[in-house]
Amino acid sequence: MDSEEIEKLCERLNMDDHDEPVVQMAPDLIEEGKEKLDLCLVGKVFGNKIVNLEGPNDVAERVWRTSRRIKVEAMGISNIFMFHFGCKDDRQRVLFGGPWNFNNQIISLLKPTGIGMISAMDFSEVLFWIKFLNVPIICRSDLCAMLWGEMVGPMEEVESEGPVLRARVSIDITKPLCRGLKILIDDSNELGTILI
Repeated sequence: MDSEEIEKLCERLNMDDHDEPVVQMAPDLIEEGKEKLDLCLVGKVFGNKIVNLEGPNDVAERVWRTSRRIKVEAMGISNIFMFHFGCKDDRQRVLFGGPWNFNNQIISLLKPTGIGMISAMDFSEVLFWIKFLNVPIICRSDLCAMLWGEMVGPMEEVESEGPVLRARVSIDITKPLCRGLKILIDDSNELGTILI
């Protein structure tokens, strides 16, 4: 059962008055959980294969090369794992160093927010560096890269130094990828195609 099915079942769950009481959680009871929340990422491996715990554990140790050991925990939901880091710097480096994959299956990593309800997390977007190719000389600027990046998805940053323009864009991995953009330069009425 995947997270979407569990979320739908939870939405249909009807809590009656006899299912009470509501338990008020005292701050000292959840303090340890808050500390864990600050040092973890939740990841979902997208693909047709079921991933066992050793796979993400192997990626965490050999590929991420963190300064402290990472503990990987299967969340009981198909292909969703929690990665517990020893320090925030390692977590940030892994989160922004992606995209990551395991056995050619993309791993979407999220920093939990609020109380960390996994059923409410949307794993569909992943940050990618995309390159813009076949760019006219007059369009080689940060502003053009920002405009084109925003057309692909929510944008984080751009890079216009060097031979290629590129942007770090959040892409919905459940939809087909954009292969290019058509541009019309006002002054010349020339139509161009930017390849992505």
